[in-house]
Amino acid sequence: MRVSTVLIISLALLCSNLWALADPLSLSPDKVDEQKIFWGTASKFNKPGLVKFEEVIQATPEFTGIKERKIEAGTAKYWIMLSKASERAVKTIQEVAQESQFDLVAEFNYWQNTGEQIPAEDITSKVLERLAKR
Repeated sequence: MRVSTVLIISLALLCSNLWALADPLSLSPDKVDEQKIFWGTASKFNKPGLVKFEEVIQATPEFTGIKERKIEAGTAKYWIMLSKASERAVKTIQEVAQESQFDLVAEFNYWQNTGEQIPAEDITSKVLERLAKR
């Protein structure tokens, strides 16, 4: 019984990392927008993830503060708070990507509009969960 449990766990771990052995994927260089890639390199990846960045930004405490304090768009305070929200969002995306072994995370709408037929997992809910724990 113990041997079969160890064997099953070993096989599960092996299968979960098979993507690392596959030939790497890439986006066409003319379609790469570094501002829309939050983790990894578009020229070489195996396990891509997608995130709805606007949803993540809106879930940050900084963005909530903008709404609660009714900070006027375009003011210095607004841009400072939005910049902090963006920094928090990107940091959280990168943490989730690294822990979940994604080697590329891009903005959801950007990915859909590249026209590439490369499947990717939407990790927005994972990022939002992590953000809520902070």
